Amino acid sequence: MGTKGLVHVFLVSFPGQGHVNPLLRLAKRLTSKGLLVTFSAPEICGVEMKKANPNISNEPTSYGNGMIRCDFFEDEWDPSKPDGNDLEMYIQHLEIMIKKYAEQGSPASCLINNPFIPWVCDVAESLGIPSAMIWVQFASSFSSYYHYSHNLVPFPSEIQPKIVVQLPCMRLLKYDEIPKLEHDVVNHLSEILPIKTVGPLFKYPKVVSPSYVQGDFMKVENCIDWLDTKSTSSLVYISFGSVVILKKEQVEEIGNGLLNSLVKLVQNIDPILLPNGFLEKVGDKGKIVQWCPQEQVLSHPSMACFMTHCG
Repeated sequence: MGTKGLVHVFLVSFPGQGHVNPLLRLAKRLTSKGLLVTFSAPEICGVEMKKANPNISNEPTSYGNGMIRCDFFEDEWDPSKPDGNDLEMYIQHLEIMIKKYAEQGSPASCLINNPFIPWVCDVAESLGIPSAMIWVQFASSFSSYYHYSHNLVPFPSEIQPKIVVQLPCMRLLKYDEIPKLEHDVVNHLSEILPIKTVGPLFKYPKVVSPSYVQGDFMKVENCIDWLDTKSTSSLVYISFGSVVILKKEQVEEIGNGLLNSLVKLVQNIDPILLPNGFLEKVGDKGKIVQWCPQEQVLSHPSMACFMTHCG
């Protein structure tokens, strides 16, 4: 399969693990529908992804009915600069990459980015390309931010700290209610902004992924065989993501609490931070890994609980 004639969608991600993952899932879903998708991010992100998976390439690869590739734009990152680099540098290198594909006969028909890099929308506008932003939080969260930033409804302040926030299409809730409000909130927001719901992305597409279409920043450790030996709903999975670094005292407190609770666990953490003798005491009741295939772990029948930082 070649790329000729395929509609080209260009995705740009903020260089963080929790931002790459959902955007890459969207990339896979679009590709499976018969599009050519370029997944991009600053080179500092590409370096980490290539360390974890050397098969990552900027050559288009078949996926479902379309083609996907990963291509990272130069950021000239200087670790000695505490504030990073000039934004203009990112914009310039991204524009160069997009123009390069246009000159090769594969112009981008749309740019999609995540919220932490809103300047991608400015690049799209300057090049005359339609753009969209993928929002991975609840629509009700977006509604809160939107109404606050535009001063559309009263919010708590130092003068009125106990004010009750009332947003359109969101009734006041009791603490024990689990609302199904997204439909009404999305309909309301659609009257203000163009919105297209595409989730939940982790369910799509039903395609066996090529080994290189992965966004991990660290090499994945296999723990699925170990999970297969455990009974249904018997394990707690603990992960605080790739950014948060817990203090040794915090890790020890969590570790001792787990030991005292007698729960079985899978934990994403650096073993160096664990309390002395923790691994010996846990034995086969637990599995400690620095990075694991999280989607496979969470969907495994042995899982009963997920302890996370909610990132």
